[in-house]
Amino acid sequence: MKNFDLYCQYRIDLVHIDEMIFKGRHGVGLEERAVPQDFKVEIVMGVDIRHAGTTDFIEDTVNYQIVKDEIQRIVELESYALIEKLAERIWSKLSADSRIRFAKISIRKLQIWTNGIPGVTVTRHTNSIPVQA
Repeated sequence: MKNFDLYCQYRIDLVHIDEMIFKGRHGVGLEERAVPQDFKVEIVMGVDIRHAGTTDFIEDTVNYQIVKDEIQRIVELESYALIEKLAERIWSKLSADSRIRFAKISIRKLQIWTNGIPGVTVTRHTNSIPVQA
């Protein structure tokens, strides 16, 4: 992560969910959206989990299941021409939780080509973390 030292300075931990695969209808052409295809989503979130580490209460951290369910709902029930828009939509939902200070969201289209896997990775942050140019 480009600003990893900066995030460490602000004592932010990394929470991640890897290898999520959902069926969705996203793509530029109508043929891409006609039949659901597999999308692989991976996410890394910047969250201060120190308090949860001492209390051992799920309420004191970001609940992975809720995050996964929200991402699944967006991928499976919404439809966009670009996976860039899909990534922004996921960030929009995640950023509503004030505990999530930044996120790295990767989305790959697993079935569109016979040779290669296209995808995007976006890194977004809230205004509570300064970003160096």
